[in-house]
Amino acid sequence: MVRMFDLMSDNCKNCHKCVRYCPVKAIRFQSGKAEIDMDKCIACGQCFVVCPKHVRNAENDYKDVSGRLKEGQKLAALIDSSYLAVFDEPERFVAGLKKLGFDTVQEIAAATARVTEEQMEYMEKHSDQKYMITASCPSEYLYVGKYYPELAKYLIPVISPSCALAKLIKKDDPDTYTVYIGPCLSKRYETLYTDETGLDAAVSFPEAIRMMKVRFIDYTKLDPVLPDLVSGSERKNYAMPGNTCERLCVKAASLGYSVISVDGTDQSKELLDAMQNGILDRTVADLAICHGSCLNGPFMHGNNTNMFLSLQKLRNHVDTRKKLMGEDNDEELDWEGIDFSVRFDEKAISKQDFTDDEIVTVLRRMGKNSRAEELDCGACGYNTCREKAVAVLMGMAEVDMCMPYMKKKAERMTSTIFMTARNSIIMTDTDFKIVSVNPAFERVMGMKAEELIGMSISEFAPEEYFVKVLHTKTDIVGQKINIGSVGFTGLMNIMYVSDEDKLMITIQDITDSENRKAELEKLRLNTVDVAQKVIDKQMMVAQEIASLLGETTAETKVALNKLKKVVIKEGE
Repeated sequence: MVRMFDLMSDNCKNCHKCVRYCPVKAIRFQSGKAEIDMDKCIACGQCFVVCPKHVRNAENDYKDVSGRLKEGQKLAALIDSSYLAVFDEPERFVAGLKKLGFDTVQEIAAATARVTEEQMEYMEKHSDQKYMITASCPSEYLYVGKYYPELAKYLIPVISPSCALAKLIKKDDPDTYTVYIGPCLSKRYETLYTDETGLDAAVSFPEAIRMMKVRFIDYTKLDPVLPDLVSGSERKNYAMPGNTCERLCVKAASLGYSVISVDGTDQSKELLDAMQNGILDRTVADLAICHGSCLNGPFMHGNNTNMFLSLQKLRNHVDTRKKLMGEDNDEELDWEGIDFSVRFDEKAISKQDFTDDEIVTVLRRMGKNSRAEELDCGACGYNTCREKAVAVLMGMAEVDMCMPYMKKKAERMTSTIFMTARNSIIMTDTDFKIVSVNPAFERVMGMKAEELIGMSISEFAPEEYFVKVLHTKTDIVGQKINIGSVGFTGLMNIMYVSDEDKLMITIQDITDSENRKAELEKLRLNTVDVAQKVIDKQMMVAQEIASLLGETTAETKVALNKLKKVVIKEGE
C-alpha cells in the first residue's frame, strides 16, 4: 500500500503503546524506533490516537486544500455526520467552511439512501450467498482483504456514501475539487484512487479548524448556516455505533438474513472468525473498525471528548433536524449515470510459518528458558511471548522489547557490578546502619556480610560525613579515611539515594599506594640522613687534612729559615 502516514521515529520513546493498540500489529521496531508497515496496515489510525508523544507524520492534504482555497478554486466540502457531535453549534462550523472558500458544503449522509438501495439490490441478486459484509468503511475492507481474504467475496461491492456523493458532485462539475472533512484516517485511502472514487482529498476536523485559525476566522462567532445538501432523516445515524439502516435490516430479514452490527476491531475479529469458521447462519455483517464507529474516529476535534456525550449530542441534533425539516426530507438527487460498483483487491498478508525450534530459540534469547518464564504480560505490545517471538522472526520486533527480560538483564548487570567490583560498596539506612555490603568490603574487614549488616558505619569512618550528606543531600567525593583496626586506607564517596532513602558509600582501596608513599618518605629521610653524615665526614676529613698541611708547612718554614741563616753565615 502507498505510504499515507508514518510515525516520526526520531521522537519515538520506545514505549510500545502503538503496538499494544494496533489491531493487526503493523508496527515494526528497528533500533528501538517505530515504523508503520503499510503492507500490513489497515489505516485505522489507532497508533496515532494512543501515542503519548504525538509522533504523527501523515502525508495529509492540508497544504494542498488550503492552497486551492487561497487561489479561489472551486471546492466542495463533504462533511461526515459526526460533525453534529463534534461541535456544540455545528451550523457555525458550516459557516466557517463557507467563509474559508468552499463553494458548497454537503452532508455525506444525504448519499446513504441511494447507497443503501444499491446494497439491497445486490443482496437481492446474490441471496444465494451465506454471508454479506457491508463495505462503507475503508479500514473494514482493508482488514477483510488482508487478514480474511477468503471472506473478501462476501464484501458488498458498493461504494461508500462519501464516494457516491463525490461522484455526484463531479457529474455536475468535473472540475470541482471534492474534499472529505471528518474524523476518519482511512478516507485518505479512498483519495489515492480518485478516478474510481471521485474523492480528491481528505482533511480532518482539527485540520479544518487550523485552516480557519490561519485565516483569522472564528467560526463560533459566525451566523449559523445549514449545509447546501442536508439529510434530516435517520440516515445521519450511520455515524453512530450499532445503527444499521432500518430499510437494510428489513430487506435482510425478508431474504432470511440476520443483521449483526459491530464496532471495534475486537468485535469485528470475533465476528469474522465466526464467519470464517462457518458457524453462523445467514448473516449480514455491518462492521465499523473504530470502537464507537465514526463518533470515535482518530481525528475527532478535541478527541478527549467523551464518546457517549458525542452520541447524545448527535441524537439531539438529529431529533432537532427532524422537527424542523420533517421526517424524511432528502432532496431528490439525480443519480443517473453514477457507477456505484467497486472492486476490492485481495491483498492477503502472506503468513510465515516458523518451527517450534525457531520460536524456542528466540524465546531463549529473550530469557524465557521455560514455559513458566513466559509471562505473557503484553508490555511489549504482543499478547503472548510466543507471538512476540514470531514477530522477532518476521523482523517486526526486537528481542530487547521485553520489559521483564530487560529488567532481569539490568538487575543481573547491577548484581554483577556489585558482586565483582574491586571497590568496597556499602549501603546504609538513614540511621547509618549497614544494610548491605559487597564482597570487596568483606575482604577489607575480614568479616562476613552477616556480621557487618546492622553495624554502624561510624565505626569505620567519622559520622559527621554521613550526617552532612543526609542533611544537605550533597555528595562527598574523595574523602580519605583510615580504618586502623585492619590497616586500611581508602578514598570514600558518600551519595544519598533518594529513591530508596539510603546512603551508598564506595571506598577505593589506596592502602598499597599509601604504604608505598610511607616507604618512599622513610627512604627519602634515610637518604637525607646518610647524605648529611657523608657531608659531615667529608668536612672532618678536610679539616684534618688542612690541619696536617698546616703543621707540615710550619715545620718546613722553620727548617728553611734555619737553612737560610746557615747559608748567609757561611757566605760572610
